[in-house]
Amino acid sequence: MAQVYVFPSSRHRRVVEFIAADMLTRPSVDEAEKYLIEHLDLEWSRLADLGIADAEIEQHCHAFALAAWQIVFEDHRTWGAA
Repeated sequence: MAQVYVFPSSRHRRVVEFIAADMLTRPSVDEAEKYLIEHLDLEWSRLADLGIADAEIEQHCHAFALAAWQIVFEDHRTWGAA
């Protein structure tokens, strides 16, 4: 079976940057998280419809979320302070 690449890496970076930028417009970390979860739910459904295995989708979503949060907290450090 050939490996399926969900996004070419350049497109993946642009999508992550776009979602992270939208997360930064939210008034709180909780609202940013809610926005990210909504995006990942849509992405999960789209990939499942393509027949991609749940384990692979979960890996993709985890990597996507990690990359998005890194951008968000790099730009909005006060959200990381508890």
